[in-house]
Amino acid sequence: LLRTPIYTPFSHHTSRFLILWCWSLPFAMHGLVGPVATAPVSLVVSFMLLGIEDIGSRLENPWDSLPLWQYCEGIDDSVLALRAHDLAVRHA
Repeated sequence: LLRTPIYTPFSHHTSRFLILWCWSLPFAMHGLVGPVATAPVSLVVSFMLLGIEDIGSRLENPWDSLPLWQYCEGIDDSVLALRAHDLAVRHA
């Protein structure tokens, strides 16, 4: 399950559906918030939803967007330091 890739058309379909939904949002919001607030409310809601979608797409493949190699080196250095400290305490 960990190494199973996300089916690419699924990701494309969800992002296209979200774009279509955000595009039609002003038409639905016009009757609820009026003509003055339609654009700002639609922009804020679309910005938040597209941001969530972007975070989700980055989490599908974190190897390209996160500095995981640096994290692993930091963890390795910490483990080696703890091991050296443990050996020093045992031999003291």
